[in-house]
Amino acid sequence: MLNPELFIDEAHEQRLRLLAERVTEQLRIAGFAVPDDPTEAGGAEVEVKKMAYAPGVFLHWYVHPSWPQRLIEPTVDGEPDHADAQRYSEVKGAMEEALVKVVRVLGFTTHHHEYPDWSGWEVRDPAEEQETP
Repeated sequence: MLNPELFIDEAHEQRLRLLAERVTEQLRIAGFAVPDDPTEAGGAEVEVKKMAYAPGVFLHWYVHPSWPQRLIEPTVDGEPDHADAQRYSEVKGAMEEALVKVVRVLGFTTHHHEYPDWSGWEVRDPAEEQETP
């Protein structure tokens, strides 16, 4: 069983889930694909992290999975396509940047975080920002 002290309390989790729902709805209205499983379809992910050391609502962008698969397959000469890998990285970065800009236009604030095992853009509601632990 996981140690409950590692996670935020239920009230905090509920506030984050409501924020995630609002962000997801607004991104869909703005025209972004926010599928149930973006790793399978590509698109935006609005994720609720419940770990006590870094709770929040985080944005990620996933390029359609067919692209990374092509990067793994060698070219005719047996070497990976480094130019395609570079384009993949640039597209992923540009889409994540666009997501962040749109979320800000929609009235939310964003903060980039780097943690030892992951990084991402946290989304906050400015009205609640002072209350978020």
